[in-house]
Amino acid sequence: NIHNEKFMKNWGVINLLKIRGSIGTTGGQNFSPYQAMAMYSYNDSRINTISYSGYLGAIMKAFGNKNLKWQKVEKQNVGLDFEIFHSRLTGSFNVYRDLSKDVLIDVSIAPSLGFSSYKENLGEVKNSGVEVNLKGTVISNPEKRIRWDLFVNAVYNKNELLKMNDALLAYNDVQDKNTMESGNRKPIIRYQEGLSINTIWANESLGIDPNTGSEIFLNLDNEKVTAWSVKNYKPLGCTDPKVRGNFGTVLYYKNFSLNAYFAYSWGGQIYNQTLVDKVENVDPEKNADRRVLYQRWQEPGDVAYFKAIDDKTRTMPTSRFIEDNNYLTLSSLNISYEFGADVLRKLSIDRLKFSLIGNELFRSSTVKMERGLTYPFARTFTFAMQVSF
Repeated sequence: NIHNEKFMKNWGVINLLKIRGSIGTTGGQNFSPYQAMAMYSYNDSRINTISYSGYLGAIMKAFGNKNLKWQKVEKQNVGLDFEIFHSRLTGSFNVYRDLSKDVLIDVSIAPSLGFSSYKENLGEVKNSGVEVNLKGTVISNPEKRIRWDLFVNAVYNKNELLKMNDALLAYNDVQDKNTMESGNRKPIIRYQEGLSINTIWANESLGIDPNTGSEIFLNLDNEKVTAWSVKNYKPLGCTDPKVRGNFGTVLYYKNFSLNAYFAYSWGGQIYNQTLVDKVENVDPEKNADRRVLYQRWQEPGDVAYFKAIDDKTRTMPTSRFIEDNNYLTLSSLNISYEFGADVLRKLSIDRLKFSLIGNELFRSSTVKMERGLTYPFARTFTFAMQVSF
């Protein structure tokens, strides 16, 4: 608590100045307690008996991993807290480094084994960054019953895979093989030391050839090719934003109050899968997005973003659909009115408050993509009344 030192006594504008730091290790427990064990279940019901040559049978219900280790995180943090101008401006500044060891992930396996995945330790993952929080009082007048506060939060985080174990060294090859066999049109999860675990892997695209309507790629040797290949996967984007956070305002004026909460993100990328599924990997002879008819290549000389309309080959992961994912959203807005004592006495109640609440009211994004396809999206409005007798 630096503000308590003698040399700070003459700094009247500083109400609080604190330096703090911490170091320690935490363990992860947000997983099944038996996921390291291979388990079987018996079915001896009379209706559906499982047997072989008269003997009771068992079904494997959990694919275990006896080499699984506990996940743990080594945390380091250095920070600064301050309050100045009679606490009208407060804030904190944090620098952190989290080293996660034996991170648990789901590793895909052949469906013929009876399971789609099993638990494995990834290796070591480092998250390091900076977090800043500020809150300021713009207006504070108790006599006129008005107060206006603003707040902002910003976080920069860098994710990096430091070490891979032997199981994951072969994971990329298995993923590549499954992509070729299944024709998976979505970017696969691949791991490489020194990169973020949220890296987007795809073939590098040079766009659509105006003469043919086919896509042109750049292979690992920087040569132009017309065929997509699993051998030409490159790290071409990352879903990790450079800066993300929130900001907002709280306003009190007499019996009214307003709370607005915004969220933002800048610097990350996203794979626009809905463009692939709705514009290119569709049958144009059936019910389809209008962009299939108006924005796909149709004749020589067309400068188009989408490939030829008569090209029915499956579009595989390509950098053509990796887009910058910058957005600003009004997450929550709350407007309230609380009745005064004179009205409450007439109504013979202790408290009466009306509130109008809206969620996800506004969103501006650099990505034009349908929402709610994987998880239901809802814009909600709520009217609330609080009464105390």
